[in-house]
This record gives sequence, structure tokens and C-alpha cells, in this order.
Amino acid sequence: MSKQKEHKMGRPPAAAPTKTAGAAKQVAVAAPPVRARPPFQPAQSHLVAERFELHDRHRLLARLAECLARGLQDPELLYLGGRYAASLGLNALACRFLDPLSTLLHEDGRPAPAFFPVGLLYLGVVEPAKREIVLEELRQLAAASPHLTRILHLVGGDAQGRLLAGSPPRLLQLVERYCSHQLWQEFAAPTNGNGNLTTEVQRGAQEATRHYEAGQVSEARRALENILLCDGDQPEALRNLITITSEQHDMEAYCRYWRRYVKLLLWRIMRGDHAAAAYDDLCHFYVRVATITDREFNESPQKTPERLRTPGLLARWLEAHAGLVWLDSWHRPHRDQQAQLGAEELKAGRLGRLAVLQFWCQVFYPEFYPFLDLGSSTVDAQPHCVFDPELYRAPDPVTAEEDGSPSTAGTDGKPKSRHRGSALPFDPAERLWTRFAQWFKFHFGLRNNHDAHAETVTALAGLVARVPHRPYARKLAAIFAHEELNPPPYRRAVREACSLPLRFRLGKFLEGKKPNWLGLLACFGDADLFDCLTPDLRLFLALACCHQNATARAMQIACETLPDMEPDDFEEEAQNGQLWKNVLHANLQAIMEGKEAQRQEAFARLTKQIEAISVEGPQKQFRQDCLKLVRDAEQTARIHEQVDRAVKRSKELVKQNNFDEAVRTIRELPNEPEDLQKLKASLLEQVAEARKSAELHKRIEHAIEQSKKLVGEGKFREAKDVVHRLPSEPADLEDLKRNLLGQIDEAEQQKQLHKRIEAAVEESKKLVGMPALGISSLPSENPRRSAVRPPQAVGFALPNAPSSRPLPRESGRPKRESPTRASVFGMEPGSS
Repeated sequence: MSKQKEHKMGRPPAAAPTKTAGAAKQVAVAAPPVRARPPFQPAQSHLVAERFELHDRHRLLARLAECLARGLQDPELLYLGGRYAASLGLNALACRFLDPLSTLLHEDGRPAPAFFPVGLLYLGVVEPAKREIVLEELRQLAAASPHLTRILHLVGGDAQGRLLAGSPPRLLQLVERYCSHQLWQEFAAPTNGNGNLTTEVQRGAQEATRHYEAGQVSEARRALENILLCDGDQPEALRNLITITSEQHDMEAYCRYWRRYVKLLLWRIMRGDHAAAAYDDLCHFYVRVATITDREFNESPQKTPERLRTPGLLARWLEAHAGLVWLDSWHRPHRDQQAQLGAEELKAGRLGRLAVLQFWCQVFYPEFYPFLDLGSSTVDAQPHCVFDPELYRAPDPVTAEEDGSPSTAGTDGKPKSRHRGSALPFDPAERLWTRFAQWFKFHFGLRNNHDAHAETVTALAGLVARVPHRPYARKLAAIFAHEELNPPPYRRAVREACSLPLRFRLGKFLEGKKPNWLGLLACFGDADLFDCLTPDLRLFLALACCHQNATARAMQIACETLPDMEPDDFEEEAQNGQLWKNVLHANLQAIMEGKEAQRQEAFARLTKQIEAISVEGPQKQFRQDCLKLVRDAEQTARIHEQVDRAVKRSKELVKQNNFDEAVRTIRELPNEPEDLQKLKASLLEQVAEARKSAELHKRIEHAIEQSKKLVGEGKFREAKDVVHRLPSEPADLEDLKRNLLGQIDEAEQQKQLHKRIEAAVEESKKLVGMPALGISSLPSENPRRSAVRPPQAVGFALPNAPSSRPLPRESGRPKRESPTRASVFGMEPGSS
């Protein structure tokens, strides 16, 4: 594919299809070669055989087994195969490597000195019957050396033949006993009956290379895809598929293999699976992508707005450059170098360039975001993220001396820093800011805030704003001021450029009946984004904090924003000024609703915070107005406290009927402001009503007591006059008067009825010749049932009585009152 064609598509010229790991030949390509990083040094690989991942050890062992099957008898190869097999618990396979090696190291039936390390490995894999033979040979070799004797004792066992806990033979025994061989069986099993997995991968790589050289791109793609079906962990195959799909103009497959390739490298970095090689591969891939895509914007500057709207071009340019920013930063040895920030900014919780990694993952690979760990924020912190920390630390001094490499220990015995210098041909952060400033001149080619291009530009602004711009301030200032008659200040220009796309995101959070304050806080609450936000976005962020009950944080944001506000923001009805006062009112309301004992301290702290803002001109006057609001609120709080105490005291006095003291307490309140004067009048009116109600209640009680006394004396008319003298208002009192009068009438009727009954009894006694007796002297079982008993109940006969029938019960028993009707006189119906 020609370079012109590659540039037009804006895709990286990745390497042509090549054989995967293990292939002996690669096809030469025009693109820059990828620097190979072997996972180990061949001369010392046996020293760290057990440190590799299980899958990697199976891969290497399979390749060594293939060499053994072809008849290779190299001692290093045989020992390395035995070492890998023993580490995997494959004793039989280990013996296949060690048996010919043992034969090579024996002369005339006697072991050579070089057999000692082989014999130590033999002890863990041979059968028990042969173990004693091997152990005897090792004892012969160790007889002349106390050092070898001590090693044999520690590694091989004691005199009774027991394995020492933690010794290699014991560990190998545990591996042999508990390790599952399923992975090895799957790896070494025949595939389609034509050989094992490694052979299939090699055959597919050769086939892809042959088809690609012959110009059969589709067949090469099919062969590479077959490799992925056999083993998906093949970054070379994925990189070659990216090239082929770009030549085929298959955008869907191109994007799919792109993402799969990057995810595979990120996953290797996270797991520590050859992380250094994956790191380099990802750097070289993004360097090629960044170079090719950025060249698109150099070829036609006049058509750059349309170029920006090319589907996928800006997204690939952004992913590559932002990825290179954090890749270039993370390998640096100290935190301040990684973040490119000062100590004070690091203490404030800022991440600098490392914040790009967080947002980059959120935008492009969100599935990796939950696993990020940016480590400590201290200045001397070592890298600790998705990378294996061992890749960036100095090796142990003893290990370095043993494997023949120069010692990294310093004069104090501590390891020196093994810093990996940057290998990037350009500064991705500088290119990001430069292009961003250039594209701001024509507003990034934005047409509306609903298309995919607007989303990409918003992501661009979010990533660029998190990259520290101070190292490039002079260059950026020249770009912003170019062709401007009245160029704005540099900081204002930077904020306007970053906030232009971000306002699209703000509008989505504020639309609807209920704004999404939590989403707004999550989007704009990053400390590394704060400096690049305009005052209006900052104040909306502060308002979102108020709605999430974080008023202290909101006030801090507002105070940091006030010096950056423009004179127009302090005019009447200006949005930013109103937003600032809304934040202030939210803080004042929070103080008023807080505990009374803490209000004075809270007001003092807020006043001190506002006074600490260093401003001049309109900002200073605005600050004085805000301080006046705080003082007024503090005065109002004190008045409220005084009113609350007065109201509480007056209630207690009213309950004690001490109305004069209650009135005096309320009148001691101040008359200003006007609302307080109205409150005093209302309180005094309530006390007056309480006094009037208490007096009326007392008068009613006196009238009831007096009427009861008069009723008891039989003075019913006088009792009624007392009740009639009571007022008729309110309506409840009228009902009470009616009830009292009704009870007096009933008492009067009962009195008259009682008199009639007594007269009848006296008359009946005269008729029968009985002595005159009072009615109270007559025996009665139930005086309520009848006022007169039959004559025979007296105990003597009544001759010539006109009738012995007792008086009708109705005449001696008055009508019973309803049980729901209470009597205030304490008289039961039917009794005198």
C-alpha cells in the first residue's frame, strides 16, 4: 500500500504479517521495525526459570521439547528443559532432558564435577529407586568440598532422607503432587491432527507471510485470523491484521482489531506478563499512529476544519497522543517528574500528567478504569500503577552480581535507580497543546453539540486540560495571540479554549426539570481540570457541591474563582455574580441550620475566608458586599437566638399566669428590623389573648361554683341569673351556658318532684293512721326505683285501705339523663 494511501486513511502503517514468536524468519517491511525485547537473557535464563508465568513456561518447554525431538543434545538446552519441566512438576519429561545430559557428564561411570547441579535437579524428579544412586554420586562429588557438602545437606535432605521444609526438592514434590496438568495437556495436544499448538501457530505465520508477499491480502488475513483462533494471545498477529484491514478499507474490523491489540498490551502490562515488551510495543504503535495522523493536519492547513470532522481521524489522533503522554510519564523515577508538578500541587492531591491516564481509560478503555491504582501522591513515590513495579526498580545487588551484570548498588548499599529514558521522537504533550490552540481559532470545526464530532472534541478538551501547560506557555501564548487585534491574557485564553467544548457537557447536566448535579460534580470535580475552567463552569461546580451538602468545598471553589472573574460579572443581573451569591447564601443557610453553639465560630471562619481573597477594583467592592451579607446574617442569627429565648420564656410565664412578666419579656426585644417589630406585635397580641382567655376561664369557674351553691340552697332563679351574666362569645361559651341552664332546670324539676312525693307520702300516712314520718326514715332497698314502698313492706296491716298497690314507678322515678351529658353541679339524676 502506498504512503499516500495510508496517509489519506489516517491509519498506522503497521508491520506486514510476520511469523509469531518461535519463527526463524520475518518479512522485511517498509515501516520502522519494532525493537525486540527478549523476555530473558539466554545466558542466565536458567537462573530465573521458576519466575516466569505458568503459561510462558509451558510455551518455552514445548519449544525445547521440539528441539530435543529433532536430536539436539546441547547441554544448556537439556539442562534448561529439565529445569522448566521440574518447575512444572512434569517429572517424566524432566528425566527425558536430564538422562542424556547425565550421560554426557559421566566418564567411565564416574560423574564429572559439572554433574553436581544436574544431580541436585535429579533428586526431585527421579524415581525413589534411582534417587539413592544419584545421591551417592553427589556425595562423592561433595566429599572434597565442605561448601558442596553443606549445599547437599540443605537441598537434598538430612541423613534420614527427609526433605527439608522450603527446600527445592520439597517444593518440587508439592508441585508434582498438587499441580494440575490440564494446561500442559491442552497446550501440547494435537491440533486438527497436524501437530501441537506451537506448530500450528508457526504454520499459520508462514502461510500469512507467503500470501501477503504474493499480494493475496484476503488469504493472509484468513491465515492470521486462524492463528487467533488457536491462540488469542498473539500481539504480532493482531498488529498485522490492523495493517491488512486498513488496506482493505474494512473500518469495522480495523477498529475491532485496534482495540483488541491495545487491550492485549494493557492486559499484559497489568498482569506483569512481559510488561516491558508490551510497554515498548504500545509506545511504538502509538508513535506510528500519532505520526501518520498528525501528518494529515500538516498537508492541508486550509482544510483542517473538514479534516477534523473526518470520522475516526481525530479520535485516533487523540488516543495515540494522550496515550503517549502517560506512557512517557510513567517510567520516570519520581512522582514530581511523573506528574510534572511541584511539591505543593502534589500535596493538594493533583496528579498532573498521571490524571491523563484516568481520563484516557474512561474515554477509550473504560473496562480498565476500575483496576487503576495511581499509588501515593508524595514526591518521592515510586511508580505504582497498572505496570509491574519490578520493571522500574533496580535489581537486587546480589542477584546482579550472580548473573554477571554490573552491580546497581550505590555506596550506601541501596540499589541505584534504573531509570528508563524516554525513547519518543517528539513530546506528545506539547503537540497536544499546540494543535489544541491552533484548532481553537476556528472552534474545532464544531457545528452543533449533538454529533459524534462534538463528543470527540469534548474528550479532547478534557484530556488537554489535564496536561500541565506551563512548560509550553510561551509557545501557546504566541499561538493564541496570532492575528488578534486585542489578544486576551494567556490564562484567560487557555480557559476559554478548554471550556468551549466542555460547556456542551454542562448543558446536558442542566437540562430537564431536575438537573443532574451529581453527574456535573463527577465530570468537572477533578482537581487537575479546575485551573482550565472558566469562572462560570467553576461556579456551577460550586453550586453542584451545595446541592450535595458540600457547602465548605463550594465556598472554597467560589473564593478561588473570584479573582478570575471579569468586571462584567459584577453588574446587576450578571450570571456569575448571582451564582457566587447563591453559593454564599447556601453556606449562610447551612450555618443557620447548624448547631447554635457553633454558629459564631462558623461565621468567623466564613468572614476570614472571604477577607483572605486578594482582589482589586470591582472584585474588591463585590467582596465588601458579600462581607456585609455575612455580617447581616450573623446579626440576624443573634436576633433569632434572642427571639427564641424570649418566646420560650414568655410561654413559661403564660403557663404560670404571669402575664405582666411575659409582656415585659417580649417588649425587651429590639424594634428593628421591621419584621421583628411585626413579630413583637404578634407575640403581644397572643399574650393578651391568653390573658383574656385565662380571665374568662376564671370567671366561668367562679360562676359554676356560685350557681352550684345557689342550686344547693334551692335558689334556682338566682343561679340562672349568675349563668346569664356570662358572655355569649365565643360560640363554645354559648353552648356551655345552655348546658348549665339545662342542668339548673333539671335540678329545679327534681326538687319540685321530690316535694310532691313527700307530700303524697305524708297524706298516705294520715289516711292509715300512721305517725308522721319523714321520707328519709322509710326503709328503701333502692331509692332510685321508687320513692314509696307498698304498705305491706312496712310490716303491719293497713285495714280499710283503699288499695294495697304501690304507687306507679313512673311517679317516683324521674326521667334518666343521657349518660353523655355531664353535670357540672355534681348531682345525680333522681336524687335531691
